[in-house]
Amino acid sequence: MNAVASLDDAGHVRFDLGAGPVGTLDDALTMMSVGMGAPVTVSTPGSSIPAGSNATERAVAMNAAIRTGADARKRDQASALVRTYGNPWKTGNRTHMAYVQNVAPEMASRLRLEAGERA
Repeated sequence: MNAVASLDDAGHVRFDLGAGPVGTLDDALTMMSVGMGAPVTVSTPGSSIPAGSNATERAVAMNAAIRTGADARKRDQASALVRTYGNPWKTGNRTHMAYVQNVAPEMASRLRLEAGERA
């Protein structure tokens, strides 16, 4: 799939992904995710990339927008894991400990304290 980015009259980057003009970064991310699992939803205010940004700045902005939603989902998954299987520091499940520590360090500290370990 070829994507074309251009500047609009307001100085914002606009995307065309071959399926007609796509307006915002949110629209472009959704179009690019078609056929690759669930559509990416980005809830960042004003997610258009300002004109004059270089390729690295655009990539960083796009990755940050994608991660925003993914991080929240992973924290929700960590909470569900703890609700389902219990505090991994009490059960001794090292896989669950690692997952919670990686995606929700604040929760991991709290759970460690509840289990009687030092944070």
